Amino acid sequence: MKVLVVGGTGDIGKAVVKSLKTHDCEVIVAGHSSGDIQVDITNSESIKEMYKSVPSLDALICTPGGKIPLKTVDEMTKQDFLDGMASKLFGQLDLVLTGMHYLNDGGSFTLTTGILNIELIPKGSCIATINSGIEGFVSSASLELPKNLRVNAVSPKLLESSAEKYKTALKGFEAVPDSSIANLYLKSIFGILNGKTIYLS
Repeated sequence: MKVLVVGGTGDIGKAVVKSLKTHDCEVIVAGHSSGDIQVDITNSESIKEMYKSVPSLDALICTPGGKIPLKTVDEMTKQDFLDGMASKLFGQLDLVLTGMHYLNDGGSFTLTTGILNIELIPKGSCIATINSGIEGFVSSASLELPKNLRVNAVSPKLLESSAEKYKTALKGFEAVPDSSIANLYLKSIFGILNGKTIYLS
């Protein structure tokens, strides 16, 4: 299986890439400024060029980075929401909207949400909105994708490798092994799920 991992140099992406390579996958890593190829997922032309450079893809996984504003609702502005949504929401949607014309028949997309639209945190309205938006898109788009394509989302918990980085924002959240989160992405691309958000049970 030929798999493109967008955001494959981040904490989640690294765990996914490592796991994929143990399953004899051909893995291509795309990042904003590093990886095998570069892509700006806020730019549709950059996404199109990325797909053109890696033909015959069986699966795309996106584990995006990007900065999402952490502000109270009374501090947030429309522009704050738009800035936060640019990569994690609109960028991931564009990967599917453009990618459906490039992936092999029967291929799959796996996007990334998160648990912060379920386990709410202070100043988390933007990320909660983004995660819910991705999950809604996945549910609906799965009914209409051409070429027997599938689309799912993974809702990862806090990774052990990220625990120190997010210890202030995510106080009280239990960190889980990176490999456990990587397995959720494997379930998406190797299985038959479609239109689902996959959680760690």
